[in-house]
Amino acid sequence: MKDRNIVLEELKKYRFAHRGLHHKPDVPENSLLAFEKAFEKGFGAEFDVHLTKDNKLAVIHDSGLKRVTTVRSDHLPVIPENAHIECETSFRTAMLIEEITLEEAKKYPLEESDERIPELREVLELAAGRVPLIIELKPHGGNHEELCDLVMEEMRRYEEKYPEAVYCVESFNSFAVLTMKKKYPEVVRGQLGSDLIADYKARVPGDPREGVKFDPVTNTLVRDLRMNHLTEPDFVAYNYDHKRNKAFRTFDGAKVFYTIKDPIDLAVGEGLGAVCIFERFVPGSPMRGEKI
Repeated sequence: MKDRNIVLEELKKYRFAHRGLHHKPDVPENSLLAFEKAFEKGFGAEFDVHLTKDNKLAVIHDSGLKRVTTVRSDHLPVIPENAHIECETSFRTAMLIEEITLEEAKKYPLEESDERIPELREVLELAAGRVPLIIELKPHGGNHEELCDLVMEEMRRYEEKYPEAVYCVESFNSFAVLTMKKKYPEVVRGQLGSDLIADYKARVPGDPREGVKFDPVTNTLVRDLRMNHLTEPDFVAYNYDHKRNKAFRTFDGAKVFYTIKDPIDLAVGEGLGAVCIFERFVPGSPMRGEKI
């Protein structure tokens, strides 16, 4: 395991493709095709990991499959109203990645492609230590510790095979970040932040936030980074739209912006000293501070 400071400095050198270099609908987000396009150009990649019913690590952004796969409402099981889920009522008719096996999830093509939801190990095999990775942990229903443990098992195997590999983990879920601090303190960890209520109000059709509401207490904790004194993150990854947030501006550590959507914002973000996670355009260089 490399020294955390060395890893952090290496991460700071790169620009990161948000869920790979996707181009909807033929190159879906979080697909092996999108990751290979990012890796072959030398970009780092950011992606999301969920735990399936059979304890596999699925790389997908949403818990629900409906937005990013060919699953349609007439194929979806109805989840009972009293079921414990961490999202709004409209998602009660969604097939959730946590409620099915990875094999079942792979039956459904991603968007209008032949790609399927990849397993974490498939993404790592493709990356092969070539570029840095930002792994977002997506706990569900209190499974944060199990998710952290299984991800770290996989990452240990990755490091054994590719000793020069560089990666970090991040999460909106402060319990996941706290688990990383307590059990895997040698791994670079980050706290994600945003004004979740403002994000919900600003959503557009197809946005993964559509139908997901957050209570004011959760919003305050995430917006103002209230758990940082416990989790002690190495970096904070914050929504670029809310970059003026005081808690983010005064954070004494490395800073990351998501999601940068045009070259002007990339220049501004990097000018503010932040690492940038981008999508919807391809920067002229994979290295931070170089040609945009």
